[in-house]
Parts: sequence; structure tokens; C-alpha cells
Amino acid sequence: VILPIATKPSQQTVINNWAYENQDDFFCFFGSIHPDSENVFDELKRIKKLGLHGIKLHPDYQDFMIDEDKMIPIYKKCVELDLPVLFHAGLDPFSPNIIHAPPELILKAFNKVPEMT
Repeated sequence: VILPIATKPSQQTVINNWAYENQDDFFCFFGSIHPDSENVFDELKRIKKLGLHGIKLHPDYQDFMIDEDKMIPIYKKCVELDLPVLFHAGLDPFSPNIIHAPPELILKAFNKVPEMT
């Protein structure tokens, strides 16, 4: 499973194109969106059309807390499109003073969108 990550909004299309072009019978690629992108919902639809297997989010590098209100519509769109969501969780050397996806916030996010895979 290959899990690329868009660390800037401008990267999501390029990264997802790369994932699509390199996907084969051996490697399973997820796509990536950046939560601050102006066209995040269009890119989620495109990820589905490309046949990528889900999305990868990295709260540390994308600067959001996993249960933040701005993320809920994104999670709901993933549910609608049947796209599993994978999160980087735990301590990351990039942000050692704050954990963006600790277990208690993962539970809060899940309670807000319990249908999310």
C-alpha cells in the first residue's frame, strides 16, 4: 500500500496523478487531498474516478486537528464516495509539542462521522 501525502494544496493533483499512473496489480495506491485546497471536494471525486483506494491525511504536515469542524464535510464526502480514510497518528518529529491525532480526538472524529471507514 502506497500512501502519498499532499503537504500543500498545490500538490494534491500532481500527487494523485502520480498515484494513478503508478498503480498496478501489485501496488495499491491511496490518493491525498489537502484540507485547505479550494477544490478539495472536486479532488475527492477525481480520486474516486481514478480508482485510487482511499485517501491519506497527515494532520501534522497538513496542520489540522483530526476532529476539527472544517474536516467533517471532508469526512462526509469520503463516506458518500466510499473512500476509506487513513490518518497519520501519534507523535511526529515535525511537531513534537502537539499530537494532531491522539486516540481521544480520533474517537471524537469518529463520533461526528461514525459511517467513516
